[in-house]
Amino acid sequence: MEVLTTDEARRWCKRDFGSLRLTNEDRLYYRSRRRLGFMIRIPAEFRKMAFLSHDLLSFTGGHDFEGGLLWLQRWDIGANRIIRVGWQTLENIRRAHGSMQSLEVAPVQVFRSDEFNDFHAFLLYTMAYEWSGFMLPRNGGFFLDIRASSRLFCMTETPEVRKNLLEHLKTWDPKPEDHASLIRQGC
Repeated sequence: MEVLTTDEARRWCKRDFGSLRLTNEDRLYYRSRRRLGFMIRIPAEFRKMAFLSHDLLSFTGGHDFEGGLLWLQRWDIGANRIIRVGWQTLENIRRAHGSMQSLEVAPVQVFRSDEFNDFHAFLLYTMAYEWSGFMLPRNGGFFLDIRASSRLFCMTETPEVRKNLLEHLKTWDPKPEDHASLIRQGC
């Protein structure tokens, strides 16, 4: 696992994902004018969150898992005495991989292909604590815009990936709407 500062993450996204763009506010989007997305509500039960996060990471577009990036953007949400447990857990995982940088300094994690379980833990804690951020697998042709409002916005690069991802996640009752209309609805 590699940890990155925000500036390093911006460079990483530009280098490794040519079709992705970042706004000035560090929001990811695909270059295409066509928005191919859908929304999934994050379940309240921790065990169900664990299954959802596993399902999201296991969609690889027919390839082996290749790792990816999790960019925490708002992880200071909630009662301090509660969220500190999540912070400490994630920072301890990072320390186990040799990084002493705090989430405040380096809020981005890049996972290798052999770090599925670590990626799973980070995504699960992000969902459980209702932190905001992005999950971007190296393969699969999609990214997640994770919101503090218990919602995930899955944005796909192509109609084919959208169709396959909707099928893969059908047990989670995805709402197949485009990202722009979801934003207009206040989601």
